Amino acid sequence: DKAQEQMEELARLDPNDSDVKQYLFEIYQRKNKVKEAYRLAKELTRLLPDFEPAYDFIFNYLDQQGYYQDLANQATQWIKARPKVIRFREYRAYAHLKQNKLDLVLQDYEAIFKLKPKDISIMLKLAKLYEGVGKIEAAIKIYDRILKIEPNHEQAAQARLRLSLELLKAKKHM
Repeated sequence: DKAQEQMEELARLDPNDSDVKQYLFEIYQRKNKVKEAYRLAKELTRLLPDFEPAYDFIFNYLDQQGYYQDLANQATQWIKARPKVIRFREYRAYAHLKQNKLDLVLQDYEAIFKLKPKDISIMLKLAKLYEGVGKIEAAIKIYDRILKIEPNHEQAAQARLRLSLELLKAKKHM
């Protein structure tokens, strides 16, 4: 395709021309040239740190390939460069979850929670993670926080009640 050839030539002439690389990235995606798009996406994260489609492409590529450790490593680099971008922590948490590293998933969600302490969807995920690793009292505290923000939140109320009953039963059997 002539447009692709022209863009590749322009990219060779000026390797730091982010506009050309962005356009070429889109061409590769349309043509389903996955490896070329992946390579370019990595370059674009360096040249255009706010170009979100590049991060999403890399995430999806590594996920589809099953390269979860690579995904976790890549997300860690992005977090170091831009620590307040929640999406990067979510990417890493996902990679850790796929590797069944729940302690690391929990660490990521605790960090996300610190960045967005009033986000109910994040609190729900964090509470479920605490539950999953057996930190029932921590989960109850998160559900209490949700109920302070939104007193009629049915899912949080039911989970809190269920966990409180489990805790009582466990204490009776001690």
